[in-house]
Amino acid sequence: MKYAKHKYQISTSTTFNVSLLALVLNGCADSIIIPVTVYENPSSDFTYIQTGNTFDLNAKKEGLTTYTWIFGTTDSITKTIATHTHIASSKDQSKICLAVTDLQGCTSKTCKTATIGVSKTNNSSEFKIYPNPNAGSFTIEVINLEEGTLIEVFDLVGKKIKEAEMLKNIIRVNLNVESGIYMIKVKSGNKVWNKKVSIITF
Repeated sequence: MKYAKHKYQISTSTTFNVSLLALVLNGCADSIIIPVTVYENPSSDFTYIQTGNTFDLNAKKEGLTTYTWIFGTTDSITKTIATHTHIASSKDQSKICLAVTDLQGCTSKTCKTATIGVSKTNNSSEFKIYPNPNAGSFTIEVINLEEGTLIEVFDLVGKKIKEAEMLKNIIRVNLNVESGIYMIKVKSGNKVWNKKVSIITF
């Protein structure tokens, strides 16, 4: 059996008519033409909006089969939608990569590097959570409350499960969630702080 290879240079998915001519020495000849579609690699470019250590990520091209977000060497998640919110838990996660796979099984990967300021987002003196651990009901106290301060609660895969505005410097939060570690984000003016809370339900 004979094999042949040809490399196509394309800028978009293109269908080529590939012909095969078979010759028998001093004999007959036959040929066949088959359409072959060469698919372009999917776009894995993405943008992000960073607030403290929280990243709101958005893939530029939708309609792909899977989006795998990779954060350093310590975290990753695969989704079928083009957006994701991630809270970085270490400086290693400053390298953010997106690997995409389209309907034809073609893959592409893009990486970008962000700046993570651990000291700013881990400032424990700006707000308190108590009790911690708890069974899903806890108090958040913001030391220097500014108008428009928001409280957001995320699970460890970045899904937002609650949001509330603080009208006073103390707010009671009640969550009906499974046991686990959750991230509390406080937005006060131009400042952002993150802190983990442990919830244990029975």
